[in-house]
Amino acid sequence: MARMVEGDQAVLYVTRSAFHNPTRDEGRAVGTVTVAGTPKRRDVLIREWIGHRRYGFSVEFTPEIILGERDGPALKPLVGMLKVVRRRAVWGTYLRRNPVVEQADFKTIARAIEAWKRRRSQGDRTKQDTRGDAVRRGNMGPSRL
Repeated sequence: MARMVEGDQAVLYVTRSAFHNPTRDEGRAVGTVTVAGTPKRRDVLIREWIGHRRYGFSVEFTPEIILGERDGPALKPLVGMLKVVRRRAVWGTYLRRNPVVEQADFKTIARAIEAWKRRRSQGDRTKQDTRGDAVRRGNMGPSRL
């Protein structure tokens, strides 16, 4: 997070254990934002939504798309398309430890979020198929996850 700069795009990623029920929940992409300031090192306690966790950085951002807390496409179906993931068996580790991803990876996830939102607004409550929603395009440089 310390490498983020104003204007970077980011995906809001919620791990499957964020709501303390990893057997039921999945890691999900719940929104996209644009970084609106420089990350600041400080001890931040988030009590709502992500369950009483402390974080070492905070950053201001402008929301682009924000979905509900357990809403949004699961990331597991997308990992085969993400360049940041080297070993599928431990894909979550790559996303938690390496928040900087290539633009192509950001776009893959952002398109899945947009498709999820579009289906929700159309009232479609069927099981998601994020693999069909993600369209791969050329790399346009680094982005932030």
